Amino acid sequence: MEIRDYTSKKIKLSIDYKLNEVIRKSLKENIENLQTKKAKNVAAIVISIPDNEIISMIGSPDPTSDDEGYQINMLKQPRQIASTIKPFIYLKAFEKGMRPYTLIDDREYKYELGDFSSFYPKNYNYEYNGEITAHYALSNSINIGALKTLEFVTLNDFYNFFKNDLEQKTIQELETYGLGIAMGSLEMNLIDLAHIFTIFPNYGEFKNLKIDLSSGNNFAKKIVNERYIQLINKILNDRKTAMDQFGLVSILNLPQKNYALKTGTSVDYKDSLIVGYTPDFLVAVWVGNADNSATEGLSGQLGAGLIWNNIMDIMMGSKYNKNTQFDFSYVHSLNFNKGIEWGLEGDDFEKARDILKDDSLILNLHNNDVFLFEESSEIKLSSKENSRWFVDDEELFDSFFKPEKKGEYKITAKSKDKQETIYIYFK
Repeated sequence: MEIRDYTSKKIKLSIDYKLNEVIRKSLKENIENLQTKKAKNVAAIVISIPDNEIISMIGSPDPTSDDEGYQINMLKQPRQIASTIKPFIYLKAFEKGMRPYTLIDDREYKYELGDFSSFYPKNYNYEYNGEITAHYALSNSINIGALKTLEFVTLNDFYNFFKNDLEQKTIQELETYGLGIAMGSLEMNLIDLAHIFTIFPNYGEFKNLKIDLSSGNNFAKKIVNERYIQLINKILNDRKTAMDQFGLVSILNLPQKNYALKTGTSVDYKDSLIVGYTPDFLVAVWVGNADNSATEGLSGQLGAGLIWNNIMDIMMGSKYNKNTQFDFSYVHSLNFNKGIEWGLEGDDFEKARDILKDDSLILNLHNNDVFLFEESSEIKLSSKENSRWFVDDEELFDSFFKPEKKGEYKITAKSKDKQETIYIYFK
């Protein structure tokens, strides 16, 4: 596509005009269907790989329309990116020694906040899965898995990666997000989100996005070793393990197998997101409302996923699809828990498997928990291992604790090899 600037000089753009209009038509038709779910607006960007040329970018299905939000370029509006941040968290963790087979204890945890309140993070479906692998956690977008992984990475290391390597800025100071990053609280616009995702199909190279092909700006830098990128690509390419969260039959399943993806759903279903890619192109889609109002239960799969599927179908039938296969030459398969898991050649398997090992014994209570005392108050005690329970050093002979009055209680669990004591309060 060519245009002229103010000096009448011809400028060659990377935008494929015909493709852009086909995709725009798709967006318009699909968002009209999604309006029944209270979603009025949509944006999408398509980038060719490996050159990082923007071949389609649509911030509104019809910017000439007076429909609500249609004259706002939603490509440039910062919105919560939700779970689309998770691959970057695991990427840094793999650099530091975690592997897809690393075990994570997916259970309830308690975090003390700065205002002296407590936060008990939940998974998307409000359920816990017990001990799972990092592979399973990322494939099924498990919040607790991402949270424990970010703790392992450390906030400072992730801040440095995000600010210095990925060169991203945030609306608030990055440090104010804290562990909320793992829960999807970061805001970015769709162009920037798509840009940082290009490190995965580009095997760790961070290149500038190109739209003006006459500028000659070809900056690129290697920011991550390819072997860790391959592990992420392998997980995001695996639709089978993602079945528990996304279903056996899903709009995310495509006929061509060499693709990877990550969805995102922000708080109250305000933002539905998906970024998917092959070694030849990347497609990112956002669905929501320009006024930041909530949709009616549109997850990343059901909202943006529907449109993404249509664009991927268009792209797979286009000249940009060369059916290039992912390079998994560094990925090493191994037998694990009666199945196949992935790591790297030369891994210290036991060390990587147990690198996040949690030695706590008590599962459903936390030190300094406070409960409301009522005549019917009762707590079922649970632990990782078969345990004997003691309240104020007196043994219980079942796993139910019924407080007799308000006050402090010392709770102790003793298994064959472990012992843990906490204090809880009834008020």
